[in-house]
Amino acid sequence: MKVIGNLSTGSKANVNPRACFYELDTRSPEIKKVFQKEKPEVVNHHAAFTSVRESAKKPIETNAINVLGTLNLLNQTAKHKASHFIFASTGGVWYGKKANL
Repeated sequence: MKVIGNLSTGSKANVNPRACFYELDTRSPEIKKVFQKEKPEVVNHHAAFTSVRESAKKPIETNAINVLGTLNLLNQTAKHKASHFIFASTGGVWYGKKANL
């Protein structure tokens, strides 16, 4: 198992000790080297800026992390011909007052 993460909201202690861990931001150009070395068949993407409160305060930074990071991973997935890209999104858009339908 190969794992990429920047540990901005996590800890290396939470990474499976059997995993090969790369401490990188998903926007990093260094991601290319990981794909070249590891040649993944499947990319399972869960990395994101997830704090709804903070994202409202920092919309440009949030979008840079979430959108550009995802695009970087998609680009490398395509370039290195991985067969699948799995994307997990937060439920952040569901927070707030309950709508009366």
